[in-house]
Amino acid sequence: MTNDMTSFARDLERRMLDIRDKLPHFGAPRIRDLSKLRYLVVHHTASHENTTPAELAREAFLRFKWDGISYHFLIYQNGDIYLTRNPIELGACVELKNTPSLCVACVGNFSETQPSDAMILTLADFAAWALACYQTIEKICRHSFFKETECPGINFPWQSFASAVRERMRGVPRIFTIEGGQ
Repeated sequence: MTNDMTSFARDLERRMLDIRDKLPHFGAPRIRDLSKLRYLVVHHTASHENTTPAELAREAFLRFKWDGISYHFLIYQNGDIYLTRNPIELGACVELKNTPSLCVACVGNFSETQPSDAMILTLADFAAWALACYQTIEKICRHSFFKETECPGINFPWQSFASAVRERMRGVPRIFTIEGGQ
């Protein structure tokens, strides 16, 4: 993996599918100041691994009365990554910490199943991309860092993910921490 973050970012952006205009919206989103981002927060959707982004958006509205999908990005078991919400829009994924949080969700329930290697590697690629694009992000953490929850699931391989992020960031002059160690 190259540490030239410009080419790295271009590669991930080529793989990322922007589906924001294809998802249902239920009202106007709230806008935030991206300079206030501090956290990259990793979630699981606690749903079936084939749950579609549109189904997640509808559930967010019907169950929680949110304006649409709560996460900014989704990653599937096959490694596909979707941009689902503009990062400038306030998500609804970390109660009382939405303003400083950029949220990515791995689709599935990782308290019951295991995420695939493709999902974890894409998530690590994404984390390195986010650190390059959003210089104010200081910490990568699980949803459970902020709230008593299993999210992103008790079977989520956090240490393997953290190691993969550190490998991608080796040699890049960027200060950040990952929950559970430097």
